[in-house]
Amino acid sequence: MAVVATICLAASACTESSGTSEISADAAPRNESAPTTSIVRSNLSTTTTVAPRPTVPPAPGQVDLVEVLGMIAGAVAEEPMLLQLLSGDLELPDIAELLGIDLGALAALELTPPDIEALAASVLAQPAAVLEQLAATPPQLIDPALIAALLASIPDPDELIDDLVGQLTDELFAALPDGTGPSVGPQLQRDLVAVLGRIDPEGLGTAVRDPNDAATVALLLSALLGENRVLTEQLLGDGVPLNPTEESLVRQLLALNASMGDVANQVLLGALSR
Repeated sequence: MAVVATICLAASACTESSGTSEISADAAPRNESAPTTSIVRSNLSTTTTVAPRPTVPPAPGQVDLVEVLGMIAGAVAEEPMLLQLLSGDLELPDIAELLGIDLGALAALELTPPDIEALAASVLAQPAAVLEQLAATPPQLIDPALIAALLASIPDPDELIDDLVGQLTDELFAALPDGTGPSVGPQLQRDLVAVLGRIDPEGLGTAVRDPNDAATVALLLSALLGENRVLTEQLLGDGVPLNPTEESLVRQLLALNASMGDVANQVLLGALSR
């Protein structure tokens, strides 16, 4: 994925210039991820032929985006064999019944069956601890940053997935203390290009092609800044000359990382390592 490669190259360019490749495990304090409790699901169908459910999509604004995506992720984490079934020629009503999700709520996301399959694959690419967290946490309590991280980890996402990453990242920025976070849009795109350009004058910002690419880059770079003390010190010290706008963005990304649960951060760092 070009966006992930960009962030990896950015880290390499900065740490190599400092003569070390140290990765610090002592990141800024992070919020605890949502508490986990047992959740009981209805038995999931194992057939790829299911009847559509007679439901009507709810009106806009009535569907909790994170909760519905959390239901998809949780179902797949609990029953990994669902990925094989989702890889078949299922329509949205079949998928809703298979996952035990209201058809109207699922349809309101406007995701295609391949999008849902891609999210399921992203879930099953995670370590066992992440799967356990997803399976055990009620969807209404799931960390929004974890869902954003799972979506941001999808290789070669389509526009619908990009839109969701942008929306969730915007909400995460908006939730930062004192309203210090930027908005996902052209300005964030330009600022990220500038910061990446400071790290590597050869032009690492070229992968930030649109505002939603900027959202994915912001998530990944925030995780990297929280983990890699060398990179952070280079950016905020004398190693890389940032202007006030660029320095502000780096600090906002650090605040974003500190607001994430540990599991969300683990998913983002995993995306960078693959």
